[in-house]
Amino acid sequence: MSLLRPSLGPAAVILGLTVMLCCGVLVPRVDAGIGGQSTIVMPETAVVGVTFTATMTIRNFSTPPQDTENVRVISAFITPACADVGLPICVPPNLDPGVFDLLSAAGDPTTAPCAGTSFQIGIVNPPSGEIQLIPNQTITLGPSNGPLAARTCQVDLLFVAKKLPANPVFGTTGETWTLGRTSLVGLLSQLTGTSTSSSLVNVVAAPPSPPTAVPTLSEWVMMLLAGVLILAGAIALRRRMT
Repeated sequence: MSLLRPSLGPAAVILGLTVMLCCGVLVPRVDAGIGGQSTIVMPETAVVGVTFTATMTIRNFSTPPQDTENVRVISAFITPACADVGLPICVPPNLDPGVFDLLSAAGDPTTAPCAGTSFQIGIVNPPSGEIQLIPNQTITLGPSNGPLAARTCQVDLLFVAKKLPANPVFGTTGETWTLGRTSLVGLLSQLTGTSTSSSLVNVVAAPPSPPTAVPTLSEWVMMLLAGVLILAGAIALRRRMT
């Protein structure tokens, strides 16, 4: 004697799916909130001993319903050099401090939320070289559903390359990652969010200085002869005048 499983009719299947949907079993929850986009742009190549410019751009990219509120930039951090890009904070064994020095940071005048803003540069993590950009005034980004210009802050950076990476990417080149991270807070909801960014830069040694040309003996003779002729001419001219 065999037992047969009862089959479910179409009505039962539809009823079961309806119950599961109502209970949220098949529908994953999507949380809205505060979010941002952070972009660091470094040059493809940096030369040791030479200053260069870079940028860090922060945008409000909050999702509904927080897309209608302003957000404030709580903090902004940069790690100038790191051997890996897997995390927004450089950790061992990828540490490589001292490759770059950040000389200055200022809000770009073309981005209204931080135009005219100057930033104090503070080292918050000496082992990794991570630095914090501390603005001299509050930076507020407009709603993410508004104009791009109103929700964008670009920070203009001035770096100098100090040395070749001691811990380069892949271990055999002069390439290193520059990492950035920012924190944001919604002014109405008080929800917080973060954004991260990275940029790959290749650091190369300065080209050797050309050797200083040393005059040959014949050149010295010609120079001496020219000096004698000039002196003789000056003496003759003086005698004529007297």
